[in-house]
Amino acid sequence: MLAKIKDEISSAEYFCTTADIWSGNNRSFFGYTCHWLTQDFQRQSVALACRRFKGAHTADKVGQMIAELNNFFDLDNKNIVMTITDNGSNFIKAFKDHGVDNFHQEEDDSDDELSFRENEFLLPKHHRCSSHTLNLLATTDFLKILKADLAVYEKHKMIFEKCNSLWKKCNWPKSSEVIVAYLGSNLVVPVVTRWNSLYDAVTKIIHHKSRLNILCEQLSLAPFSLSDVQYLESYKLLMTPIAQALDFLQGEQNVKFELLLPVLITLSNKLQKLSKKEFHLSSVAAKINLALWSRFEIFFTLSPEANIAITAAVLTPEVKMKWLPFLERSTTGINKEIVSRRVIQEICRFAESSNLAIQNNLKSNDLKHSSSFFDFDDDDDRAKETNNMETDQIDVERVVSDQFYAYVSDVSISIHL
Repeated sequence: MLAKIKDEISSAEYFCTTADIWSGNNRSFFGYTCHWLTQDFQRQSVALACRRFKGAHTADKVGQMIAELNNFFDLDNKNIVMTITDNGSNFIKAFKDHGVDNFHQEEDDSDDELSFRENEFLLPKHHRCSSHTLNLLATTDFLKILKADLAVYEKHKMIFEKCNSLWKKCNWPKSSEVIVAYLGSNLVVPVVTRWNSLYDAVTKIIHHKSRLNILCEQLSLAPFSLSDVQYLESYKLLMTPIAQALDFLQGEQNVKFELLLPVLITLSNKLQKLSKKEFHLSSVAAKINLALWSRFEIFFTLSPEANIAITAAVLTPEVKMKWLPFLERSTTGINKEIVSRRVIQEICRFAESSNLAIQNNLKSNDLKHSSSFFDFDDDDDRAKETNNMETDQIDVERVVSDQFYAYVSDVSISIHL
């Protein structure tokens, strides 16, 4: 089995890995997976490890396990584009202490190879799971914002205590039978480790609001007032954009880095629109949006650290630069030409580092558009950009520029390298 996995991996050039730790029945486990694209751009995935993790989950132990697995499967920091983990402090510290992005080699007279102290190891580039970060936005950040307004927080806590009492009844056989008899089905019970489950559970309660108090009476529970139900509806309205973004990113077909930036901008745009509506939590929507920008600052400010995400988004035919006007309205110093230059430079950097031969031709494709999810409020015309490259630039950049500007102007072509 291991030989087969190694053989599969050997056929690819670049990889993304994921690491996770979870516990069950008083035992902890470490999981490690690997993902890559085939020559015809089909995504492949394989589980590299599922091991017992004994003892404390320290950053050094986590980092050492990742380094050992990478070494065993002949993976290194050159062919692993990035490793994805949750926001756990042990993962964050492991990559902060041992990550290639934070490694500074001391000057010496030795060769160019990286030299390490005994027992030292180097980990790949790191990216925090965006879905997990969005889940923190809907839970940790939301409650922190509510606690700043004691009256709203107390109301929220009181209403959700009623919800929790109802959800607890779902786990009792006799009560569960009563719920099914009155509602036609059981309620959804939220689970901490299943993202969006709280949103789904509240949505189910709202769906049965006309029968809710009859059910509460049968179960000897406190009834929901009209104000309680209206608050739950406001909560659902506020959380719907986040839940949609989470569902979109977690879908089997959308686990692609090229969609992250468009999804984040779509979410911010929807939260901005909500903050302008008249409903109970409109002010919270504006603060949630600020928290979103804080957690994903490098993407919203188009920091150099986000160059790969920017390039991936622009090179996605159904997206291209449709998201850019939103950032132009929200952030100073961002425009189409600046983004174009950075994308061209990123393509050239990758082409040169990969020894790719740039072909000066364009390839038609029949990629079907599936962009109904995205919302950038974009009405500007797509005028063809002129090629104003300086004559002394190298051929690779000239060829890439020619193809790039033609690509962003044409709805049917993609860059062919």
